[in-house]
Amino acid sequence: MTDIPERADIPEVIDCIDCGGRCHLLGYHGGLATYRCEDCRDRWDVLMHDERPDGE
Repeated sequence: MTDIPERADIPEVIDCIDCGGRCHLLGYHGGLATYRCEDCRDRWDVLMHDERPDGE
């Protein structure tokens, strides 16, 4: 998952639900964004829904 598109709606960093640390974007592919927490090292796979009607 190395294809990270330049889209404003995919955050580079999210909050870790387990420890409150910072999770950094590792990759994005087929609507799935993968993050890794810098503190607890948990991996998070987040399904990104495209809510725009034109799909762009």
